[in-house]
Amino acid sequence: MAGFESIVQLCRKADSASVVGTDLMLELRKEVDTATLYDAIEAAGWRVTLRVNGREVPTPLNRLPDNAHATLIIHGMTREREVLANNIASLLAYNGGRFLGEMPRNFYLIEEDYAAGEVPVHAHVAQYQRVLRVVEFIREIADDVREASDADGYAVFLTNRKVGVPLIYKHWDLDHVGTDTEIDEIFASVFNQHHEDARKDIARRAIVRMLAGVAREDRFSSFVRSLRHFKETYLADFDIYASAFNFDNARDDFERKKLDYVVKLNSIATDAMGKLIAIPVAQGLLASQIKPEAAMAVANQALLVASFIFAAIAIIIILSYSLSIHQIESELKSEVKLLKSQSRLTYEKLKPVINRLELRICIHLWGIPVIMVALLCVTTAMTYYAYSAIAVTTST
Repeated sequence: MAGFESIVQLCRKADSASVVGTDLMLELRKEVDTATLYDAIEAAGWRVTLRVNGREVPTPLNRLPDNAHATLIIHGMTREREVLANNIASLLAYNGGRFLGEMPRNFYLIEEDYAAGEVPVHAHVAQYQRVLRVVEFIREIADDVREASDADGYAVFLTNRKVGVPLIYKHWDLDHVGTDTEIDEIFASVFNQHHEDARKDIARRAIVRMLAGVAREDRFSSFVRSLRHFKETYLADFDIYASAFNFDNARDDFERKKLDYVVKLNSIATDAMGKLIAIPVAQGLLASQIKPEAAMAVANQALLVASFIFAAIAIIIILSYSLSIHQIESELKSEVKLLKSQSRLTYEKLKPVINRLELRICIHLWGIPVIMVALLCVTTAMTYYAYSAIAVTTST
């Protein structure tokens, strides 16, 4: 068993354990397991001191009587690859903040009773991992990151004004870090390749506005505590940028589509109106050809049937016309829905144009068919009444 893993196991078996300065103090009893772990620690090269009743003894732990109480001191707990700390606060303060920006490869926290790599991850360690992601985020988007004696680094932002952010924080800031989901959303949005440079610049400006008025040493802590506010500010600023960037293109594109819709509407209406106007005229001519003579009875009946056939043809044309307008209306709704999903602000700016186009479609869909049906009813009724009147006259 490796030396550090043996130390971890011995901490868990000891009555008490704490790091004092650079030494690990263990209060334990001599048992088979503790003696075996003691031997493994010595074999791994760790310098140890064994005390019984407050006095240092030269004998190893396995020479003591069973269940004997002893104090074990393991010296030199200053390694950077194998870190043992009392708690998460001690880990953050370790070696002057050595691990504020990166997690040690192997570590054990006594109070949390958690060793690196164990599952489930302790809540304090999970918070620490999320803060490290925030450190990574600041490093990625900063204009420059410099070395700092009192921090893991010094991020510099050069937008409207120069703002430096020392990457330092305290253990109590861990309780206020955002969730993994919020941090994922920030990474996904800011580092999206679409408008990548603009997204980073907008994020930098949002950070500068948030932290410019905060004391230098508190800036990173303030950012950690305000991740949700940063995300909302950034997304609002980016939406304004995207809307301004896309509005002219969106407007031109929509104007072209609007013209296409208008041309389609006019073409469909012109074609349908040309056919529909001719039918009432033809019915009027048919009505004028109905004669009162008895010899024309069959011809009059044929004219009446022809009038009804014209009416049926007109109904079919009106239905076909309405379906075509419905298709255009459906296409417009799809375009508007897509525009809303892409940019709500652009949609709001184009809303007057959209409303006018929807009104035009509504007139074509309901106004024209209603008028034509009314006219068709009048001319059909006129033909029918002309025939009825002549039929009555002929029979008398």
